[in-house]
Amino acid sequence: KMQKLDNAREFGVGELKMDDETQQSTRKSTQHDIKRTPNNLDTKEETYSNDIYNKSKEIKRSYDNKKDKLKYQKTIVPKITIVIPTYNKKHYLKETIESCLQQDYPNLEVIVGDDCSTDGTHIMMKEYQHNKRIKYIKNKKNLGAGINSTYLLFNHVDSKYAMILNHDDYLIKKDYISTAADFLVSNPNVSFVWANCKVKNEISGQEGVVNFKNRKIVRGIDYFINYETSEYPHITGVLTTVFDLEKLKLTQYGNEKTMSKDTFLYLNLMLIGDVGFINEYVSVYRVHKDSISLNMQTEFDKSTIEEFEKMKSYVLEKKLAWKAEMRDWI
Repeated sequence: KMQKLDNAREFGVGELKMDDETQQSTRKSTQHDIKRTPNNLDTKEETYSNDIYNKSKEIKRSYDNKKDKLKYQKTIVPKITIVIPTYNKKHYLKETIESCLQQDYPNLEVIVGDDCSTDGTHIMMKEYQHNKRIKYIKNKKNLGAGINSTYLLFNHVDSKYAMILNHDDYLIKKDYISTAADFLVSNPNVSFVWANCKVKNEISGQEGVVNFKNRKIVRGIDYFINYETSEYPHITGVLTTVFDLEKLKLTQYGNEKTMSKDTFLYLNLMLIGDVGFINEYVSVYRVHKDSISLNMQTEFDKSTIEEFEKMKSYVLEKKLAWKAEMRDWI
């Protein structure tokens, strides 16, 4: 009863109504305390009670701080979406998804775009149906590899930054998305950042690396004009590229008639911003008998060259480069 009274006073609740027995007990206890502590000091019991109360307040404050910190992180850390276009490769897809989930970035979304697979991909994806970070989309009709990823980007991604990771490739550096996000936020002039990767050839059984020594930041237009020369090397593929989707939407990208969609992704981004580079091995490029790079349809060669010509004309028309600079571009 004394403890209730103490707590009521401490929390500012006001006086409690007490029966006669409680009042007599209170008087006796108070008189006893006054005799025992003539200077009106806190008793050991009161001190102990205060210690517990203060400790509980400290724990609650710590808990609230953690909740606030998490809210703060989700507010200030831009959302990044990894798009995984897939078709009949569930035996590779799981490793790709798991590599994304192992990333330490706090505001990450993974969209799996199933282009009408017939190998049971939709059954395997049920494993992730309760994972809030994963969104599974199954197309009503087959769009094709390049078109599927573009469709997902422009119709299902609402984040500022994005990445396309093919269903047979996977990430190996768990903080890469965090590193890329920090790079892009710290350098708003950069439209995309890329890195080195490892190569796993399942046909020959050999493994290797793509080891470029690029500058940290290169002017986009310079990279565009000199792309695939010694100082401006071939981008290692979308499996390392994190880009500013808002910037990409300002370009002409999306309707090219080509199987080389990734090349036009880079080129368009070079025209809207600078190119960033992180000198680390961040992912694995897998080569197998069904790899798109090994099975490019020659029927698209002519249309791809025409798309390059269109891009060259656009650059000259907008006066983004001199005619002399673009003479040998294509």
